[in-house]
Amino acid sequence: TGRVDPIVERATRLLEKAAEVDPSKAVLDLYESVTRRSGSQTALLAALRTRAVHGRATGTTMREGVMLARELADAPAAEDILRRYIEIAKENDDEKLHAAWALLTLADVLEERGEGREAVTLRLEGASFSAPADARRIRFNAAQTAIAVAQDLALAAKIYDGLREEAPEDRAAWEPLIDLYRQLNDRSQLAWLLHEIVNFAADDAERMRFRIERAQLLLAIDPSSEEGASELRSIVEDDPSQEEAASTLAALLESTGREDDLVALLRRLLDAAKDHEDAAQIGSISARLG
Repeated sequence: TGRVDPIVERATRLLEKAAEVDPSKAVLDLYESVTRRSGSQTALLAALRTRAVHGRATGTTMREGVMLARELADAPAAEDILRRYIEIAKENDDEKLHAAWALLTLADVLEERGEGREAVTLRLEGASFSAPADARRIRFNAAQTAIAVAQDLALAAKIYDGLREEAPEDRAAWEPLIDLYRQLNDRSQLAWLLHEIVNFAADDAERMRFRIERAQLLLAIDPSSEEGASELRSIVEDDPSQEEAASTLAALLESTGREDDLVALLRRLLDAAKDHEDAAQIGSISARLG
């Protein structure tokens, strides 16, 4: 680029100061016009930012200002213009089409400097101005921001749970939710979720793991849980080779003095061990039966 005309450069500085004192439409129009002639992107951004802050910019010039601020890596200018533009875009039917873009761009700006909580709020609001398929993708992004930037696992869990409710079979929603409930040590919610998604497991092995974990959670919450004990019995009946479930159930029956039920369980396990010719299991169970 060539050198800026000294006269234009001086006029730009004078108009910048004039706009601070008198941000009228006439002054701002002239300020913007001169900065465009100057060829200085930085000067033009300053003029567009001033217009936006004083509420004298069109949607088109504000969008131009945001894109220019992003190109110049001027986060404060981008934020100033975006916040003003968002106010307008939410209310103005002509600009509402761009509301999601503005909200998500501001979310990016804030996320880049570590302000995750507001970024999540902006992403969720941006989703509300988007088409359904885009909105779902944006909400997934919001959940990831809640984890990685806001470090708010409970907020992320709330978002993922909403996504799961809308599409219960969507593993992309319920799988991270399982991990979040584990990290939050929310045993009640985890037990409930495992019950909700067990039929969407990838295979029988994963389905069985979910059932066993749920039964163990129910018993950890309430050692006398009949629902937990019933689920363990059902698991063992379905597959006596599930040693973890069998041993947990045996310990439960023994601790609660249900000798008859324990003997019946051990005999069922012994029959299964014989069917599989598992000598070690046969010996161990026979010893317990006496």
